[in-house]
Amino acid sequence: MYKENFEYNKILNGVVEKFCIRPLSKEDIEQIALARFAQEEENGNGATKEYLEEYKKGLIRLFDEGRLLGAGAFKGDKLVSLAFFNLISYGKEKKTPYLCGVWTNPKYRGIRLATQVNKKLMQGVSERRDELQRSSLLTIEGNDAALHLYNKLGYKNVDGEMTFLGDVKAPQNTIEHTTVDKNANISEETFYQSGSERMKIDYSKEKFFPHPSNIDGKMTRIMGISLLQDNITTEEFVEYLQEFFRTHRFCKLNINELVAKEKKLGRLFGLENNNAIELKDAFSKIKFEGLDGKTFSIKPSNNIMEKDMSRDLDILESEKLER
Repeated sequence: MYKENFEYNKILNGVVEKFCIRPLSKEDIEQIALARFAQEEENGNGATKEYLEEYKKGLIRLFDEGRLLGAGAFKGDKLVSLAFFNLISYGKEKKTPYLCGVWTNPKYRGIRLATQVNKKLMQGVSERRDELQRSSLLTIEGNDAALHLYNKLGYKNVDGEMTFLGDVKAPQNTIEHTTVDKNANISEETFYQSGSERMKIDYSKEKFFPHPSNIDGKMTRIMGISLLQDNITTEEFVEYLQEFFRTHRFCKLNINELVAKEKKLGRLFGLENNNAIELKDAFSKIKFEGLDGKTFSIKPSNNIMEKDMSRDLDILESEKLER
């Protein structure tokens, strides 16, 4: 189903307009890059030549690795609407489909092109459902119309997401730490004091599509923080985080996931329990000194959305059985 093209017709100004809905491939990279340029201009980010070249390299890499599922609507030979999933491991055996690149030429908005593209995209997910998580993610970027589309597709905001982005100095005290790769996806960084293990951070490193503010596309996701001694102070904890952020300048985490794994985090900040709301506020107040003299903080993020694809996949499966 996914590899099959289908035609979508729509009457515009009394004329029947024909669109071809089909999967995207490496042969479409130049067209995808043109669409990305238009999208970034519309979002106000701008799209430099350097950025677009890195973007195309990212497309090639992900297509070659089988980590890209894409679909597009073509008017003749011109790509006018598209969406794709970047398949991210996040340290898990099954990959998470990360929706990105969603864009429709303004001339053809409001005629359900994006819906048709999403339908084709979901066919691709259905054919690889055994290797994928049932939940997909996306980062909101765009206008209210884009948010309306995502809500219509069934995406909801993810609670507890936080982001750190910045170039920070080394802590005042020398931090002893070692890194071990636990498997292909997850690494573990252990922090020491006088030879004694004090704290561990489990994390995964992913490479997304480049963005004007993150051209190399690298991002670290903190999966867990373990306090290994009861006498760790808040100041010590902050120093360990600063050292971690020094070498992992772009990080994401979910405070709800962290507090579920480590019951002692709340005590660090004088909280009676691991109240995620209070801990998110406490994390937000931590200041990290930057290389440029500015201070950086871990910021709450309300632009991550999630969708359970189970219903859509079950519908597609039943349609295949009826054929």
